[in-house]
Amino acid sequence: MNQYQRLIDNLTKLNLNNMAASIADYRQQIDEFATMSFLDNQENIIFIGSPGVGKTHLSIGIGIEACRQGVRTLFINCHELILRLKSAQEKQHLERVMRRYERYDLLIIDELGYLPISANESKLLFQLINGRYERKSTIITTNVPLSSWGTVLNSMATAEAILERLVYHSHVIKLKGKLYSIGQFLNRPNHTFLNRHKTTI
Repeated sequence: MNQYQRLIDNLTKLNLNNMAASIADYRQQIDEFATMSFLDNQENIIFIGSPGVGKTHLSIGIGIEACRQGVRTLFINCHELILRLKSAQEKQHLERVMRRYERYDLLIIDELGYLPISANESKLLFQLINGRYERKSTIITTNVPLSSWGTVLNSMATAEAILERLVYHSHVIKLKGKLYSIGQFLNRPNHTFLNRHKTTI
């Protein structure tokens, strides 16, 4: 088993009890996400919180559980996604690439707001979100409050358009509490992710 696979295996064996401070207000709701019921109504999930509270951990866990249940899923860093969309636009392949991302039943966009996004880049992100609107589910993790997305996306109008499509039929989860370090739990046995929903790599 290589280092990457060991990391993923450890991620999926963590117990939500280790995140009690971060998810105290949403424990039952997050537990329900593992059933993938939110996909039935094309609902979105937005994890908001400071670095280290477990946003990426939760989104990876849900994504792996989705894969285990046969859901077509993609996990991608927001900056990497934007770079790919810009490259496709420059090569005049944007429509084809957009269609590919729109087909995923679950698209997980990690770390929106950690790096600056230009007005043109935010428009590309809007095109993707708009193409998935009321058709597929999207999970976004961010350290930026929704009220500040206009600043992050360098366009209040684009931010409002994106949020209008994301927040409708969505679950907004505001994580809080002590910083959550995945590393402190690595290689600890007998942990399961999302309680009764074990994931096997």
